[in-house]
Amino acid sequence: MPTFIVFEGITGSGKKTQIKNLSEKLVERGKIVTMISFPNFETDIAKVTRRGSFDPFTLALLYAADRSQYQERIKALLDKDETGTATAILHTKVPEGFHLTGL
Repeated sequence: MPTFIVFEGITGSGKKTQIKNLSEKLVERGKIVTMISFPNFETDIAKVTRRGSFDPFTLALLYAADRSQYQERIKALLDKDETGTATAILHTKVPEGFHLTGL
């Protein structure tokens, strides 16, 4: 059964470690696993986030745009009955931004 698993959390919370451990276990069970990380700082959209200071709403939109670039890749993985694992920080940046802006 095709599966896509996402771990979300704040920076430094251990998302990559947990996804790596899970991916290793899935491979041991014979699954084909592709690990993805959001934002992908190799894309032009995500690179922009490193160049300046953005309000939390703009940053969330940029991260969402970065994720949207992966839709076709994720669909292809699922069509091939592969397991995709990903780490993401999209939703956590908005609350962090609220805190930083005093909202």
